Amino acid sequence: MYVALDKNADRFSYNPAVDNPPEQMPADHQLDIGFIHETIKRNLQNGKESEAYLCGPPPMIDAVTKVLVEKGVPEIRILYDKF
Repeated sequence: MYVALDKNADRFSYNPAVDNPPEQMPADHQLDIGFIHETIKRNLQNGKESEAYLCGPPPMIDAVTKVLVEKGVPEIRILYDKF
């Protein structure tokens, strides 16, 4: 579903990532390896036009929010649920 949105929607980007990949990853995998804030750092191009919806543990939310702000995403367009 998200892959189709990424290909067909101009304003949607899907970048799947894993922080702890299995040892037996297929060579043709399309996952970014690393923490999600690192994935955002590598992939977010136009922060000023972006909005973000986050949920997860507070340290992850804080790290991602920091990167998003550094990339130009206005804080008012960063919504999250820490749990």
